Amino acid sequence: MDGSLALDGGTLYAGVSAKTAEVAAFDLDGRPLRAPIRFKDERTARSSISGLAVDGDHRLWVVDAVAGRLRTFSSFGREVAPLDLTAASEERAPLLLGRVWKPVDVEAQGTAEQGWIALAGGGEQRQAVQLFDPEGAFLCALRSHGDPGRAFHGVRRVAALGKLLYVVEGLARTVQVFREREFHFAFRLTGRGGERFEPRALAPLPDGRTLVLCRDPGPALFLVDASGDVVRRLDGELPLGDVCDVVAESGRAEPATRVFVLDQAGLRVQVLTLAGRALGSFATLARSPRAKKGGR
Repeated sequence: MDGSLALDGGTLYAGVSAKTAEVAAFDLDGRPLRAPIRFKDERTARSSISGLAVDGDHRLWVVDAVAGRLRTFSSFGREVAPLDLTAASEERAPLLLGRVWKPVDVEAQGTAEQGWIALAGGGEQRQAVQLFDPEGAFLCALRSHGDPGRAFHGVRRVAALGKLLYVVEGLARTVQVFREREFHFAFRLTGRGGERFEPRALAPLPDGRTLVLCRDPGPALFLVDASGDVVRRLDGELPLGDVCDVVAESGRAEPATRVFVLDQAGLRVQVLTLAGRALGSFATLARSPRAKKGGR
């Protein structure tokens, strides 16, 4: 199982995969807001959610990794016509701009009139992160480290805030930062013993800092500054396991900012502050016995 989070104002969306894929909506205290959106691909007879984003029109963009599709749902939960943005095979993907092979994550910014989406593919490929307008027209492909001939290695997540777009490379254990679609800089997180952490997801903050969720050599959550240097580690009170994604509130003072971490292979959301104080947790699936309720 895997999963992803998206935050739209006061609504937290959690995309998880059990027998069918499911997107559940919660308020920021962990209370369900409406019936979940459930879907299963007709061709593969199953679906999974590896990426999730919400645009300015409150549409949900969902990467169905098993089916290799990008799905879109209206604010009322109705699936709209899918965009044909995925490549049919690895062999053709490097040669075909406007198609992404093995999609893993999506980011959406703006509205249908003025916005864009970023679709990311996994594995090792040069055109792993491509940008499109909301109608699916190709805009550009990001260049890894600014080099058009260099491949991305195991992209896990993409996230954007303002002019910055972040690309999380799991295999390279690197976060690349792009400014106005051009390579800006890259950073890595290294432990005291010299071990290099594998980033899994990140959440940019309005003040330029970033939350980085890591999977290996052990689950960890770091707050880093605008240069990628560690400010502090936040998971001291959290028993993290099988981490998937992280999002954070924006526009609030630091003591009141809540951070949401999806772990236990998508079954649980843990809530904490930017100081690392644990606030509680809740299950993404009501029938799941593994995650306790009680988020505040």
